Amino acid sequence: MGRCIYGGLYNPQNPNEGLVTPEGFRKDVIGTLRPLNIPLVRYPGGSFVATYHWEDGVSPKDVRPAKFDPSWECVETNHFGTDEFMAWCKLVGCEPYLCLNFGTGTLDEALDGSNIATPATTLITPTCVDPLAIQNRPLILWGKVGPTDWDHHVLRRCLRPTGTDDIAPSPRPPLVDLHSIHYYTADKGHYENATAPLAAERFIEVTSGLIDLSLYENGIVDARKRPGIAFDEWNVWDPMRAIGSLGGEENTLWAMHWQ
Repeated sequence: MGRCIYGGLYNPQNPNEGLVTPEGFRKDVIGTLRPLNIPLVRYPGGSFVATYHWEDGVSPKDVRPAKFDPSWECVETNHFGTDEFMAWCKLVGCEPYLCLNFGTGTLDEALDGSNIATPATTLITPTCVDPLAIQNRPLILWGKVGPTDWDHHVLRRCLRPTGTDDIAPSPRPPLVDLHSIHYYTADKGHYENATAPLAAERFIEVTSGLIDLSLYENGIVDARKRPGIAFDEWNVWDPMRAIGSLGGEENTLWAMHWQ
């Protein structure tokens, strides 16, 4: 999961026990997020989820398998897993939003993931998780097949709609409640970054139009069956990494300024 999780949210090795909870969560992060009243947080997401299996994160840590992540070519220890995520959400005061592995995962795994109630869980009580996300952006080898083939993959392997003999590229009626979109700002130009909010709004408008087009092409006129939009991943990426020797140590400079 990288430094966003290990060291960012979860730091049980911190020698200063006053900075982390007994579970190893950073208190300063929790204290910052709780007042924001965040409704829900998605986990895990990214290309990482295409090989992530939620069951690997519900057993005692000393028996959890360390696995190679082909997306980022690193080893995931699973020390922060499903149990820890559910416990962290409770501390922050938000609902869990699980992103299920529909790349290398199975239907049974996904169904079990929608109702976290296995005997192996240690930090959480059985609960029904809602909403659920189907995979992430299928950009890697096991999902890089185009939207039509990806629709077939999801329906045949994961959803298995009963009574459906001929699966169309666009299911009807809709089998999903929300269409997920992601947007990142990563440009060297100032104006491109400054106008990114307008680009994000335009992204929503275009997606809404594509949903309407899909409903029209499938003969769906009932507005109650119209999927909504889940804008569930966004961020700002700096395309240039600051060089520390040239003044990139922002936190260090800030600390020196206030000493």
